[in-house]
Amino acid sequence: MTAAGAAVTIENLTVAYERHPALHHITGRFAAGSLTAIVGPNGAGKSTLIKAIAGALRPSGGRIERDDARIAYLPQQSEIERSFPITVLDTVLLGLWRRIGWRRGVTPEQSAAATDALHAVGLGHFEARPISTLSAGQFQRVLFARLILQDAPLILLDEPFTALDTRTTRDLLGLVAQWHREGRTVIAVLHDFEQVRAHFPDTLLLARELVAWGPTADVMTADNLAAARDMAEAWDEAAHPLRQGWSPGMIVYDWLVQPFVEFGFMRRALVAAVALGLGSGPIGTFLVLRRMSLMGDAMSHAVLPGAAIGFLLGGLSLPAMSLGGLAAGLIVALLSGIVTRLTPLREDASFAAFYLISLALGVLIVSTHGSNVDLLHVLFGTILAVDNPALLLVAGIATVTLIALALAYRPLVLEAFDPGFLRSVGVGGGGIHALFLTLVRAQSGRRLPGARHADGGRADDAAAAAARFWAREVWSLAAVSTAIACLAGYLGLLGSYYLDWPSGPAIILTAGAVYALSVLFGRRDSIRTRYLVRRHLAA
Repeated sequence: MTAAGAAVTIENLTVAYERHPALHHITGRFAAGSLTAIVGPNGAGKSTLIKAIAGALRPSGGRIERDDARIAYLPQQSEIERSFPITVLDTVLLGLWRRIGWRRGVTPEQSAAATDALHAVGLGHFEARPISTLSAGQFQRVLFARLILQDAPLILLDEPFTALDTRTTRDLLGLVAQWHREGRTVIAVLHDFEQVRAHFPDTLLLARELVAWGPTADVMTADNLAAARDMAEAWDEAAHPLRQGWSPGMIVYDWLVQPFVEFGFMRRALVAAVALGLGSGPIGTFLVLRRMSLMGDAMSHAVLPGAAIGFLLGGLSLPAMSLGGLAAGLIVALLSGIVTRLTPLREDASFAAFYLISLALGVLIVSTHGSNVDLLHVLFGTILAVDNPALLLVAGIATVTLIALALAYRPLVLEAFDPGFLRSVGVGGGGIHALFLTLVRAQSGRRLPGARHADGGRADDAAAAAARFWAREVWSLAAVSTAIACLAGYLGLLGSYYLDWPSGPAIILTAGAVYALSVLFGRRDSIRTRYLVRRHLAA
């Protein structure tokens, strides 16, 4: 195949991490059809530059222009999950993404092209093998086969020959030379200067700044290499954050988005917070409307003995603790309901009694059979415990809650508003009430380790209370409550990250701040509307 190469123009490019520049004001042009090596000392910004060209990093300043949007990018092997359960053929077929996307199927012709690409890199008959069984050299050949299938005019290679055996390096260098003969533009980050001098006509020498760019013989001189080393050593990692060319938009991105982009535990906590907000917002609204907010909090603590028994039997197993907590919560709800129906005692008083009994029993179980550290983990946990099983639990709770609310919305509203009328039309209020308590209990699952930390406990109560000052109908109250709960989770996690606060209290305080502002400035029945806004009465 032949392909016209794509030119890449760089103007005043600056790329920074945490506002510290990794590349500083780079200007130049990769000619169409050129074969260029990017070299420099460790930390010179080589991989940063190629990632910026690929679009994987956003420039802090300046711009990058490509004649053709089609690129084929080879990342470093360390950035790829080698244990992922995927076959060699499926890995290569990912190179068709621009053509098939996530909906179209792979045609027999495309599958045959992937097989041909594997033969081209010397891996014929490897199609069905898992990538986890491959050596480093074999896996690099698979990635080169994927590049072949992408058939792009611009090919970007980040350290393509690192830690490879001599034969694999020779074969892959042959492919690079073939792409160059076909007229494609190839840019590669390299460390082996002899490879650069032998196989790459052009070279870009970096030391966070541009040292030299041009024909390899002119760039790879002793003076230039010494200058690059001196420039790299002169950079002070503790220097003031980059300010020149730093736009307000980048500052906002850096503060509000970057923590979630950079850290997996922050992403998991954010997903959990949003999922919990989606489920707890409507439930919190019904709790407030039914004057059961504190009862909901009591229910969430009543799960402790069941969670403790699950902990003792299964250790820090989320399924075991969740099932135990679910059973304990349902028992407390059932016993409270029985006492309420058989005696004059009101439901809130019955819940309070059983809540205290359940909480004390849970503390006793953990204290007598485990250590204080175990008890603290069961009661409070840590944001780092929001792992994939916890996310699945939270997502499942939110999904079931929303489906149940959608199916039983009318009877739930009527049971909260006029339970006598509900019974008069032949609908048993006891069943609807039991369903509601079950949903409340399900939402209390966040009190278990790894499931509850992302929402900070009962932030949904404050969100639902705040919503009363902004909306008036049940559906709008639920929507506003959900939005406030999700916002509190997001802002609370940011506060926890920057101020080094525990995530739970940070999220609850954020929801509390929204509640306080709503009390003062809300559009319905707030202090502002009741006492500060002058009402004009018509004559």
